[in-house]
Amino acid sequence: MMTKILIPNGSFHDIPIIKKAKDLGYYVITSGAAPDAIGHTYSDEYVYADFSDKYAILQVAKDKQIDKVCSNCNDFGYLSSCYIAEQLGLGGHESYTSARKLHKKDEFKILAEELKLSTPPAVGFTNMEDALLWVKSVEYPIMVKPTDLGAGQGITFAATEAEAEPAIKNAFEKSKAKRIVIEKYIKGTNHSFNAFVVDGKVRSYYSDNEYMGYSRYRVSTSAGPADGIEKAVEILISDTEKVTNKLGIKDGLMHSQYIMDAEGRPWIIEITRRMSGDWYPYPEMRATRTDWMEYIVKTQLGEDVSDFPKGLKQQGYTGRHCLNARKQGVIKNVRFKAELEKYIFDSVMWLDSGFRVNNLEKDYPGIIFFDFDDKEKMMHILENIDEYIEFEYV
Repeated sequence: MMTKILIPNGSFHDIPIIKKAKDLGYYVITSGAAPDAIGHTYSDEYVYADFSDKYAILQVAKDKQIDKVCSNCNDFGYLSSCYIAEQLGLGGHESYTSARKLHKKDEFKILAEELKLSTPPAVGFTNMEDALLWVKSVEYPIMVKPTDLGAGQGITFAATEAEAEPAIKNAFEKSKAKRIVIEKYIKGTNHSFNAFVVDGKVRSYYSDNEYMGYSRYRVSTSAGPADGIEKAVEILISDTEKVTNKLGIKDGLMHSQYIMDAEGRPWIIEITRRMSGDWYPYPEMRATRTDWMEYIVKTQLGEDVSDFPKGLKQQGYTGRHCLNARKQGVIKNVRFKAELEKYIFDSVMWLDSGFRVNNLEKDYPGIIFFDFDDKEKMMHILENIDEYIEFEYV
């Protein structure tokens, strides 16, 4: 009988995980509260349940008598996966308590202060009145964030007390747990640091620059290697290993987003254990010539990954771009100018029956993956990316 695994969701972000698990010979059950999510068409079976509800997902695991659990690309999904693994003794995950200390922003800030990590100082609040009182004497500018959401949701920059008040109200409104953090603003550039940890040590890493699309806090394009990574890597590895050893983290992925200031110091904004969305591993695998997807899935299923390569080097200039439509409507085709198309090594599109764009910030009809041999050429195209892409509407 095939080994049954549960993946708590089936969005388009999760398709690489689902496909890899199938390739490895597992019977894949997906869940989630969106029955029409495209990822479910890749799994063997779908069961309705909200992946952010750890009790509901645990019941699915029990009912289906799963053998293993593998997280989807979401903080709530990773927490549910850790809870299931702990309750059913499935392995492959750290404790639910440890997972919370990474995936809840206020708990991570407490951990960061304890370990003296390079991260912006912040204060957590569970009461709106306390937060509104605190910002009367804080040094501006600040960042106001819900503790439990990803992809930039509910985050606001505030330069004055007048701006802070609506930012606080918005963050409390968006947060499921009704908890927020207020963080010192760090001016700099945005980056990611994707580390693979074995026996508490960073075995290899992949880095990139992050660029935002319509939303100031939602990444739409990434390109690696990260600018200035040589100056930042020592701190990033050290902080990653501090967290790994403190929390008893299992072998596998440690993904950090950080801001690099003008002096070249990295300020870690968050560290997560789940795979990033938007098919993040594709350029990573291209640049390092290593199947990160296979290792990511294997770690969460409790398999041995001690053979993960050490000291991988990024080759070329690789990345991904989420196609941002310029107007609402139904897109039936996308064309690329030759200057860009020759550097695209792969793509994924959702155009079979047309793709409807309602929200310019969140709805994009596909993702392209590129590999350049020259950094200046890459940056020129990325800085003018809209000029190289044409959307054809119905």
